[in-house]
Amino acid sequence: MKKSHLMALLVTAILVLWMLPGVFRGPADTASPSEQDDPKNLMTVEIEEQDSKPVVSFIIAQGNVTPDREVTLRAETEGTVKEILIQEGQPVKEGDVILRLDMEDRQIRLERARARVAEMKRKYDAAKNLGEKGYAAQTRIDEALAQFKDAQAEEQQIMLEIGDTEIRAPFDGIIDKRVVEVGDFVSIKDEIVTVVDNNPLVIAVPIPQKEINDVSLGGTALIKIAGGKETGGAIRFIAPKADETTRTFRIEIEIQNPGGLSSGTSAEVYIPKKSIKAHAVSPGILTLDDKGRTGIKTVDENDIVHFYPIAIVSAETTSLFVSGLPDHARIIVNGQGYVREAEKVTAVLAKPDKPETAKNEEPPHERAD
Repeated sequence: MKKSHLMALLVTAILVLWMLPGVFRGPADTASPSEQDDPKNLMTVEIEEQDSKPVVSFIIAQGNVTPDREVTLRAETEGTVKEILIQEGQPVKEGDVILRLDMEDRQIRLERARARVAEMKRKYDAAKNLGEKGYAAQTRIDEALAQFKDAQAEEQQIMLEIGDTEIRAPFDGIIDKRVVEVGDFVSIKDEIVTVVDNNPLVIAVPIPQKEINDVSLGGTALIKIAGGKETGGAIRFIAPKADETTRTFRIEIEIQNPGGLSSGTSAEVYIPKKSIKAHAVSPGILTLDDKGRTGIKTVDENDIVHFYPIAIVSAETTSLFVSGLPDHARIIVNGQGYVREAEKVTAVLAKPDKPETAKNEEPPHERAD
C-alpha cells in the first residue's frame, strides 16, 4: 500500500510540473532572437518599389451652364402685333428687327407734327425779324420760340414712338422665347420676346473657403458638360465675399462657344491646384493603424515594416495618387494585413500583372479629384 501511494504521488507531481509553463518547455508563441531572425520564421510580403512623381490635384465643383447675356424685351409703346420676322430658336444679329407693331395713326400724327413745326418756325422767324427792327417785344419773340420748341418736341416724341413699333435685337444671340403672336395687342411694359447670348457661355460654381486661395482670376479650368463635351475655360470672376450660409465663394468661368452649345445644362468643373509629389497605388493596399488613420505599409532597407498616414491627391479609374510616403518607397502590395509596424519580414518584389486583352476598352479618363 505504501508503495502504491508513493507511485500515485509521484505521477501527480510530474503531471503538475508538466502543466506549469516554462518548467519543461518555454511558451509556445515565444521564439529566441536567433529564431526570430531566421528567414524561415519571417512573414513574406510582396513589395513594389517606386519613386514619387509630380501630380496636379484639382478642385472639383458642380455648376450650371448659363448664357453670357439674357434679356427679355418689353413693349415701349402700345399696339397690335403686325409682323413677326424671326422665330424662336433662330439666330439674330444686333439691330435685327424681330417683330413690328401696327403703325396705326402714327404716320399721320407725324406729318401733322412736322407741319406744326414748320408753322411755328415761320412764326418764330417773323417775330425775331420784327424784334430786330424794333417792332416786336422780347416777350413775343420768347413766346414764339417756346411754341417752336414745343412743336419740335412733339415731332421727336412721335418719331420715338414709331421707332418703338419695331422690336430689335439688343445683341447677337438666339430667340429663346416669344410670348406674343400676330394680332395680339400689347401695352407698355408687356413682355415680348427673350434673347440669349450663348457665346461665350458662363459656368457659375461655389468654391469652399478652404480652397478659394487656390483660385485666381484668369486661371484655367477644365469643363465637362453633361453629355460628354469637354472644353477649357478661364476664370473671369471671384466673389469678394463668401455666402453666409454655405461659406463658399461664387466664381464664374467663361468658355468660348463657336460650336453652338446650349445653355441650361449641368457641368463639372476641374480647377488645377499646385503640383505635389505623389505615388500611384491601388486602393486595395490602403489600411488603418491603431489610431484609425488611413495609410500604407512599407518596408525599409532592412525589411522592417513602417506605417505612413497618407492623403489622397487625386484619383483615376483603377489607382490613387497619394502623398505622405518617402520619395523612394518600398510599398507592401501583398501581405500588408498580416504584418505589424516595426516587424521584420521577408520582402520580395511583386511580379508584374500580366496585361489582359480587353475588347472595346475605353481610353483612360483624365485624372482629376
